[in-house]
Amino acid sequence: MKLVDDWKDLWKWSSTHVAAIAAVAPAVWVGMPRDIKDAIPNEYMPYIAGAMFFAAFIVARVRKQ
Repeated sequence: MKLVDDWKDLWKWSSTHVAAIAAVAPAVWVGMPRDIKDAIPNEYMPYIAGAMFFAAFIVARVRKQ
């Protein structure tokens, strides 16, 4: 396996930031108050999560690195 030349700058990459958001999002959801969770119907959750991560990827893609 070969690494990219600038692998030491991994923490600066937008894709790393988006992956970190994706990893932390479930923990944030678990920690949210019940009344906020109840306000969002369960059938909309996949769409909300998809839109949120799609927006994060778009921002990461157009941001100058």
